[in-house]
Amino acid sequence: MTIRRATVFALFSSLMLWAGWVAQAADPTPAVVFRNVRVFDGTSAALSPPTSVLIEGNKIAGIAASIPIPEGATEIDGAGRTLMPGLADTHVHMAFVTLPAARVMTGLPSYNHIYSTVDARDMLMRGFTSVRDMGGNTFGLKQAIDDGLVPGPRIYPSGPMISQTAGHGDFRFPNQDNPRFGGERSAPDREN
Repeated sequence: MTIRRATVFALFSSLMLWAGWVAQAADPTPAVVFRNVRVFDGTSAALSPPTSVLIEGNKIAGIAASIPIPEGATEIDGAGRTLMPGLADTHVHMAFVTLPAARVMTGLPSYNHIYSTVDARDMLMRGFTSVRDMGGNTFGLKQAIDDGLVPGPRIYPSGPMISQTAGHGDFRFPNQDNPRFGGERSAPDREN
């Protein structure tokens, strides 16, 4: 990794960690001013000249060459690094992003939920500030992130997966009968 990429990553990582705690907090938070950053706005190929960005709560309140620091605000010197908006992943399964399928099917649900908090933090640190969860029991994780208990992206959950028999949402072993024909629901289904 080049020094330039490492500095961009370091600034971006610190922003994402801060954003995860602040953007989801229930209580108002003090403002943050990023100084001396080059902004990638997602619409232009060019970075801005050295700029200041004011964030109040979970909103960008101002972008200008110079911004006065509000009382009680945190100031972060970007040292010319790149600052960019958060990314959105529109198809993710936060309940088992990196959890092996066997663990999903046989593991303790409480362990699996804790495991998903680590995945949520890692997703945020990769720059994803919003995700659309397309199947899995992530309502508790969403609430924990929204309440500021754990860092993670905003989660827009859909609830249980819809899947055909033996599809990627069918968490049964081959010797287990389908619930429609007298079998028990799989562990992930029982949690929803």
